[in-house]
Amino acid sequence: MIATLQVVDGQAAYYDELPRTIRGLHDYMGYPDFIDPDGKFARRADGTVILGFGKYKSRPLEAVARNDPGFLEWMLRSDFSEEAKAVARGALDTLSKGANKSHRGSTAVRTTSRNHTRGHS
Repeated sequence: MIATLQVVDGQAAYYDELPRTIRGLHDYMGYPDFIDPDGKFARRADGTVILGFGKYKSRPLEAVARNDPGFLEWMLRSDFSEEAKAVARGALDTLSKGANKSHRGSTAVRTTSRNHTRGHS
């Protein structure tokens, strides 16, 4: 660990343009903004959460949850960090809540239509 710090310190002394903070170095290097410690999920500059690995690498999490929820369910059953599982679980929960809202909305429309029809009979 000390050797790594000495190398970074030496680089900072040699290259005047390098930022002097960890956050500054992170931004300077252009690393993605990882959400979990293993880098399974990252946040793009526009705020979109994307996957950082596998067949859906760089794809928006919302799209993966909508089109292949089984992939996120697989993550929950597999050996991923609790942080990564929390992100996957959150995406599935959001999808589930959206489906419930959509279902309730369509029921309300059908009920309204049915009542409307009955009122005019």
